[in-house]
Amino acid sequence: MIFDNNHTLRVTPYNDLKVDYTTDVNGAITSFTITNDQGITYTFAEIEPVIRSAKTTGTVSYFKRNYDQYVNGISYTGSWKLTKMRDPLWNRIDIQYTAGGKKINASPLMIIPGGGTTAVNQYTTRTDYTNRVPYFITYAASEGVVTTALLFTYNQSPNKIPIIQSISGMGKKTDFLYARGKAVNNSSYFRLFLSDIRIGIVLFSWT
Repeated sequence: MIFDNNHTLRVTPYNDLKVDYTTDVNGAITSFTITNDQGITYTFAEIEPVIRSAKTTGTVSYFKRNYDQYVNGISYTGSWKLTKMRDPLWNRIDIQYTAGGKKINASPLMIIPGGGTTAVNQYTTRTDYTNRVPYFITYAASEGVVTTALLFTYNQSPNKIPIIQSISGMGKKTDFLYARGKAVNNSSYFRLFLSDIRIGIVLFSWT
């Protein structure tokens, strides 16, 4: 999607879709709604804010413009999550979210100066954000009786990233079990791998 000269969102390539959006007092988009040719609307209103900054311990000699852009930190929306679906008869599905793990990505910019042989760190760009994960999903017919369809629970991985623990709903519960992988080169780093899926009394396992 792109903005035209009238600040209207356009779908490219063309599709028979209508897109509306809302903004805050600073003009930042807080949500948007897509309506298709059948009158079904999809609302994206759960935002994931991002902070990007740049730091250095020396003098920045290369790509300084990029460094200057982030040196004081900037905030923006990294994504908008789907929160509502409606049809013309007002049948609906709603998705509620909860905070997942905080993610930090650091990208050092290494440059080998002219005539040199050793890479020098110019600066490091860091991106911080807390992702949002589904907590529960509800649905309702046009008469307005709301029913919880699915409920999600999570555990945290060693690096503080949420991993799905169970999904409950429709009279069933599915559990996800994980096994710890071996550390690499005797380091403290390891990963968790999905090892079992349990649905009621039925267990699916693999190695």
